[in-house]
Amino acid sequence: MFDPPLSLQAGATKAVVFDLGGVLIDLHSDEAGRELIEQYGLSPHSFARLTRSCFESHPRSVTELAMLGKIETSTYLEAFLRECSVKNPERLRANRLSVVGRERKDVLTIVQHLKQAGLKCCVLSNTIALHWERLGSVREHPWLALFDHIFASHLIGCAKPEKEAFSFVANALKVQMWECLLVDDTPLNIKSAKALGWGGILFTSTAQLQRDVSNLLQAPETSSQSLESTVAAVPNPLPKPTTYPTSVKGVLVVEGRVLLVKNSRDEWELPGGRPEEGEEHAQTLAREFMEELSIKISMSAPLDSYLFEVIPGRHVFIVTYGCELIGEFQPVVSEEHDEYCMWPVNRISELNLPEMYKRSIEKWSDAT
Repeated sequence: MFDPPLSLQAGATKAVVFDLGGVLIDLHSDEAGRELIEQYGLSPHSFARLTRSCFESHPRSVTELAMLGKIETSTYLEAFLRECSVKNPERLRANRLSVVGRERKDVLTIVQHLKQAGLKCCVLSNTIALHWERLGSVREHPWLALFDHIFASHLIGCAKPEKEAFSFVANALKVQMWECLLVDDTPLNIKSAKALGWGGILFTSTAQLQRDVSNLLQAPETSSQSLESTVAAVPNPLPKPTTYPTSVKGVLVVEGRVLLVKNSRDEWELPGGRPEEGEEHAQTLAREFMEELSIKISMSAPLDSYLFEVIPGRHVFIVTYGCELIGEFQPVVSEEHDEYCMWPVNRISELNLPEMYKRSIEKWSDAT
């Protein structure tokens, strides 16, 4: 049984961060792997090499690169297809999607118990864009709205067990490392989290998690009864959540100046917009930059993601990426915006711009 550290017992934890696959949802990795090996001629060695996701060695596997957002879904799938003797792109895509299983409702009741106790509950998942297509479906996974924040590795550009992933989450939540607790089914992730000051619970079963969470919430002699009461009070099915549209924004820096456009609210913002059905984020940004400014760009690296209140009561989930210019820089502003400007990055603090945009601009400027 997990022996919670003193900081957890003392109520110092402010955020409980859950792994997704293997904790909040079932995974069907073994079944999907057998199908590729037995029906599509993929060798066990190739399958292990392609799906390696421990981030302990170089070069990175294709799955690790996808988890970091460094390759697109098409590149990820092509890597598998090359190794299969039976070539069926549609079935291969379906196979890779079949890894994602259903939610574990008994674990979700524990999440609600923690939220009722005043703790932030978040998700930190090593995932890929292909799986996020399914996980982002409101119809299939409405329960994700239970969580205060969701951090997907391919969007934030870092993954467990790397230090950057844990630091990213703590910084985004505005809490100290020692105020975070990771619930994960991978021992290496728990070990890394603890080495950085986080608390850690190695998930093995719902019953074990109930016991450990009861210790986290103190009063162990009565917590089991309290949890059972909470579980009984949780609606079934879960209530329909509030959902938010996604907007993809690009940071393009040219000679120390960042490209900004002015919207109909007379506000400066980053170019970009909402993905069309079936579009990957790289395609969205390329289309939006061409439509809005008649310039060609390529998406380079994910920078940040956050929930943004555009106007009172209206929220949008923003994902920002660093971009690189292709060809000449001769912007022509469309009717969608009033004007554009090239603002010096070293004077970005002077501009009336949302703080998260400023953070993304500074991050990409420092990287380039």
